[in-house]
Amino acid sequence: MAHENTADVVIIGGGVVGSAVAYALTHAAHPPRRVVIVERDTTYREASTPRSAGGIRQQFSTPENIAMSQATLALIADLKQRFGPDADVSFREQGYLLLASHEGQGILRANVDVQRANGANIEWLDPARLARRFPWLDVTDIAAGSFGTTGEGWIDPVALMTLLRTAAIAKGCEVRRAE
Repeated sequence: MAHENTADVVIIGGGVVGSAVAYALTHAAHPPRRVVIVERDTTYREASTPRSAGGIRQQFSTPENIAMSQATLALIADLKQRFGPDADVSFREQGYLLLASHEGQGILRANVDVQRANGANIEWLDPARLARRFPWLDVTDIAAGSFGTTGEGWIDPVALMTLLRTAAIAKGCEVRRAE
């Protein structure tokens, strides 16, 4: 029997990221015997997750970050099958708009190339296209924009955290209030 103060994996923080790690570990083909989340605020009232806007985007500059977002999108697409018919994180797929000055235009263009090469559906917008698509936007000092037309938007981060943590606990993960 394991000692009370030992674990195969200890996760510091049980917000959405810690809960996602616990979920992945406890649902792995060969899960660790003992997974423990150490959380100082088990009510999660003071945690960063409930304070988050819950944004999901693929507009990153590295393939690794894009892949992590795509894994989250796959999880959301499969939510009801994984967590039951009532599982919902209120995904609002409304896109993300990033803008660049003349100085930053090259960086934005390079990022869009990386995003597209990694399967993200990102639209490149020059000032004229920005003005047509977003007529409320003053494009006077904007050189370009990128808009994620699919796979970008907002979720309820607390709902996702709760689904992940509850499923991890059901597979034996423990949550310990400590710092």
